[in-house]
Amino acid sequence: HRIFTNHRGIYFTGAIHEQVSYSAARVGAQERESGVVLEHLGYDLNEEEQRQKNRRNQQILQEAVKKEPHNAYLRYTLGQHYAITGELEKAREEFLIAYQLGHLTKALKASLLNTLGEVYFKLGEMDNARRVSRQSIQLIPQQVGAYYLLYRVAEKQGELTEAAGWLEKLIANNRLVNQQGKKIAADVVIDNAKLQFTLGMLYKRMNHYSKARECLLNVAKQLPNDEKVLGQLADLYLNENNLSEAENYLFRLFNLNPGNTRYVDTLGRVLIMQQKFNEAIGFYEVLLKVNPQNSDYRKRLAGLYGKIGNVEKARQLLLSI
Repeated sequence: HRIFTNHRGIYFTGAIHEQVSYSAARVGAQERESGVVLEHLGYDLNEEEQRQKNRRNQQILQEAVKKEPHNAYLRYTLGQHYAITGELEKAREEFLIAYQLGHLTKALKASLLNTLGEVYFKLGEMDNARRVSRQSIQLIPQQVGAYYLLYRVAEKQGELTEAAGWLEKLIANNRLVNQQGKKIAADVVIDNAKLQFTLGMLYKRMNHYSKARECLLNVAKQLPNDEKVLGQLADLYLNENNLSEAENYLFRLFNLNPGNTRYVDTLGRVLIMQQKFNEAIGFYEVLLKVNPQNSDYRKRLAGLYGKIGNVEKARQLLLSI
């Protein structure tokens, strides 16, 4: 909350990361979306500046917690500080105290659980990370962060079917949050194309090629010139022995980046598999110009000239090896 009337009992409270939400709630203020975007540069610091800021914040928060040991928000903020500085055990302790103290809004409590879940994840306590993520979802179902952590936990433990299920729910919630706004101020919003790509790659690892292809085709509609996406589609079609579609995506890759010899070589191989020998010759001639010392290209080119009956050209290439 950043824009409010400067009277009627609404004011910032807290040692750092000050909030107006508590005073606003006491006087019955109503929350509205302003449509105003504020660019926050408080973390745009070099390494030394960030260290100094961390030291200052730690001192302020520790003193504040000494004065108000039962202030859940101060405990939560101190836990966030410890998490940022890598003191994970201390962060976990402060988050647990803050949660037990209560007196937090539902959204803040869900945010606390998500941050605690991230700490559990980094500490390798996966069961606890799952548990608090589910608690967070019970509080605020329309969110991204807890679903994202549940996906990461399942993927980390090799539970790929479960990971795919959480990722599908994450994608659905991500769309809702993008459309309707965040229910948790600190929630993450992820690019939908990246999520679809991740799900596609997960399905590929599971050998669910048709589902992987469906995901990646959706991404390709959004990112028609993304080489990574086109390359994965070409690879999927090759796995399914759909050579004509593989050729189509490899041609698109070649047009985007004709200097990439891997694309040219793979395209040449696919053309050979379809017995399109004359077309394949053109691509291997290009490869040989780029790398004239490559004996494999010469042998393949010689074989192609032999296939079309140009025995003399094939002989010359073999003699030049």
